[in-house]
Amino acid sequence: MNEEEIKEEEKEEMKGEEKEEKKENKFTEINLLDEKEEEKREEKEEEKKEDEEKINLNDNQIKNNEKEKDINHIKVNKVNNNNNNNKNEKEEEKKKASKEFANEMFTLINHSDINTCLHLQHDIYERLQESSQALVTFNQFSSKLYNQIGKDFEQKTKMIIEMKKDLDNIFRRIRALKDTLQKKYPNIKVDVPKSDIEEEE
Repeated sequence: MNEEEIKEEEKEEMKGEEKEEKKENKFTEINLLDEKEEEKREEKEEEKKEDEEKINLNDNQIKNNEKEKDINHIKVNKVNNNNNNNKNEKEEEKKKASKEFANEMFTLINHSDINTCLHLQHDIYERLQESSQALVTFNQFSSKLYNQIGKDFEQKTKMIIEMKKDLDNIFRRIRALKDTLQKKYPNIKVDVPKSDIEEEE
């Protein structure tokens, strides 16, 4: 064989080896990718598990809180029931005590005295009704008379005022005449009655 043929064979062998190396590299890369994907899947599964565990924990906490609330409600209801029972018992005791007190007072009271008091109150009530009716009739009668007499009274008062004015004028004229007479005849004395207005002044 020639050297050239040997070199060509070596080259072909080298190419074959390179191809095999490339194939092996590809397989290794594929295996690495598969391993990475598996790791990612495992991580995702772990995260899912953690999330599920958290959700379960939250659910358990919620259930525990609900149980605690129920227990608290039950305790509150028991306390309220006890309080209501105590109140009812106290009210019943008060009722019993009031009934006993009323019975004792009923035994102490004299029924004949009560009946006499009731009869006296009834008589007083009747008398008050009669007196109130009499006052009503008297007021009605007086109002009618006032309406009838009021007009006459007003007219007479006006006439008296006018008469007083006239009398005052008359007395003034008499005084004027008296003054003139005294001036003319100073020796003669004349007595003239004074009016009510002058006396008041």
